[in-house]
Formats: sequence, C-alpha cells, structure tokens
Amino acid sequence: MKVDDVQVNFELDTSSPITRIYKHVWKLMEKSKLYPVKLTYNSYSDHSIPIIGKKMVKVNYNNPSIELKVIVGNTNRNNILGRNWIDALHFNNHTLADIKRAVIRPSRNCSTR
Repeated sequence: MKVDDVQVNFELDTSSPITRIYKHVWKLMEKSKLYPVKLTYNSYSDHSIPIIGKKMVKVNYNNPSIELKVIVGNTNRNNILGRNWIDALHFNNHTLADIKRAVIRPSRNCSTR
C-alpha cells in the first residue's frame, strides 16, 4: 500500500491499537512535519516504544485514498498496521488471504527488515 506516495510494507497486528511506521519510512516521506505524542506506547513484552511523533498521511489502498493518523517510531523496525487502520480500511470485511495478496508484497522502495 502507498503511504504519502511511498510504497510501505506492514505487519498486520490486531493486538496493536495504533499503526506505526519507523523513521526509515518517514525519511522516505521527506521528513514531513511531525506533531508531539503525549501518550506512551509499550510493546506486547511491556518495553517502551520510542516515538518521534505523529502525522496524518494519505493512504492509498485499492485506489481510493483516505487520510489516517500514523505514529512514527524512533528505531528502524517493522512497520505495524494496527486496529485503527484495519477498521478504517475495512480489512475486517476481508479474509486474511485477501489482505495478504493486496498488502504484503515485496517492495523495492521500503523494506521492513
């Protein structure tokens, strides 16, 4: 899927309430302006997740575009597609096999590993 015109691969995480990209993706977006995040986010293992900020992005999935909030992490790890985007993009109306075919594709623009 494209996020601010950058092809981004995500790991689908139904346990995450937020969608998070990491700074290597944000840099591909020409380091557009970020806004402060007042909450602290922890991983499933209860480790703090370092956050740079948040921003609204244009998400293109199956042609229509939608504006969604994304959190930008301060490390270079996997991008996480959380429940906020799962609901907004209506992934809950599709089977996981359909989502995998549409979203999880190799990308030459942005690797998650």
